[in-house]
Amino acid sequence: VYISTSTTDHRIVALNVLKTYILKHTLVSLAAFKTRSKNKPPKFDNDGWSVYSPPLEYCRLGIPNEFWTMSSFNSSFDHIPTYPALVAVPATMEDYQLIL
Repeated sequence: VYISTSTTDHRIVALNVLKTYILKHTLVSLAAFKTRSKNKPPKFDNDGWSVYSPPLEYCRLGIPNEFWTMSSFNSSFDHIPTYPALVAVPATMEDYQLIL
């Protein structure tokens, strides 16, 4: 890391900030691990299959919009078995173009 400042004092302060907040020595010192109890897996209120909802995720991303739209061309998984039933596609595309 190169720190460009006008004085050596500023470099020392910047380096100390990096050491304190960024350059962690162990994974458990990261923020993601601080709220979790030790030796206890996270608990979910559901069976795990409903954790991810494609329509809610697309809505969170602001889709549909002027550039992207939703397509259910693969709703029966006949066209592309590994793709989801609902997909975001460019707004200029028609379903028949996706099936080709």
